[in-house]
Amino acid sequence: MQFDIQHMAALPSTNRYAKERLHLLPEGSVIWVDRQTDGYGRRGDAWESLPNNLMFSLVLWPDKPLPQLVQLSFMASLAVGTALAPLLRSGVVLSYKWPNDVLLNGQKVCGILLETETLTGKPYPAVVLGIGINVESAPRIIKPVTALNIHAKKDSTPESLLAAVLEAFQCLYERWKEGGQEKNILKL
Repeated sequence: MQFDIQHMAALPSTNRYAKERLHLLPEGSVIWVDRQTDGYGRRGDAWESLPNNLMFSLVLWPDKPLPQLVQLSFMASLAVGTALAPLLRSGVVLSYKWPNDVLLNGQKVCGILLETETLTGKPYPAVVLGIGINVESAPRIIKPVTALNIHAKKDSTPESLLAAVLEAFQCLYERWKEGGQEKNILKL
């Protein structure tokens, strides 16, 4: 899969933008913004977009039925974890909260939103995977949240993290498309 990265300063929501343009976006399209003004998570929860964090949506056309597509959310979590793990200081615990969160020391550092859309004439739905990673700072909310750079050996940038997440996701995704659950996608 080739990634076509479209970087913009701001959008209301990367997922909404991608879903509105699915008929124009091939698999591997990445909508990446510095700021979202109306980001959202599961159940419509607001996702606060702070400067120097990573917010992007990835468009996928996996040609698989809807029940199999839910696996992509956790696959994205694994890709984020794979990208974060080598950056972390010793003793930081990286974990996953099903179906869409990545945690550092029990605090949310990343949220993932999987949305599907069926277009006329297409047998299977498209997937828009929205990924938000607190790189530099975490929003002030009641839930325990954190930012990557608090736990990292050295500060990361959204640019370098985007490349690492996409590389890890591509490896998992290609294995999944070839064999689905029959192959062990957990091995990188």
